[in-house]
Amino acid sequence: MKIPSFTRHDERDEAMSMTPMIDVVFLLLIFFVCASIGQQKEMLLSTPISGAGVKSGTPPENLDQPKPDRAYLKLLRIGGETVTDLNGTLIEEPERVRGLLIDLATVAPDIPVVIETGDDVPLGDMIELYDLCRSVDFETINFAIDPPKTRSVKPKVTP
Repeated sequence: MKIPSFTRHDERDEAMSMTPMIDVVFLLLIFFVCASIGQQKEMLLSTPISGAGVKSGTPPENLDQPKPDRAYLKLLRIGGETVTDLNGTLIEEPERVRGLLIDLATVAPDIPVVIETGDDVPLGDMIELYDLCRSVDFETINFAIDPPKTRSVKPKVTP
C-alpha cells in the first residue's frame, strides 16, 4: 500500500486558493484605472461666462486720478429690491453698477474685488454680480464673510 504524499497536495491547495484573490485584485485594479480615465480635477475646470450683452465701456476722462486699492461691493436688500453699495456709494440701478464696474475694470483690472452679501439677499443676485465681475475681466474676486465668533474661555480656578 502506498502512503499518499501530502506535501504535493498542500502546494496545489495554496496555489488554488491564491488564484481567485489575484483575479479579484486585478479586476479591482482594472476597474479603478478605467473609472479614473477621462476625469478632470474640479479645481482645474474653468467657469465659462458668455460675454453676450456686455458692452465695452469707454475709459473715464480722469485717468490721472489715483486708482482705488480695491472695489468693495456690498449687496443689500432694501424695500424688496437688491441694491449695491460700491465703496460706500449706494447704487440702485443694475445697469449703472454694470457701467461703473466696466469703467473700473478698464482702468484697474488688477485690483481685488470683494463681494459681501446681506443675509436676506437672494443667491441669484450674488451670482449675477460675480458673473458680471468675471465678464469685465477683474483678475481677483473675493467673498467677504463674517469671522467666526470665538467664545472666551475662563480658566478654572481651583481653591
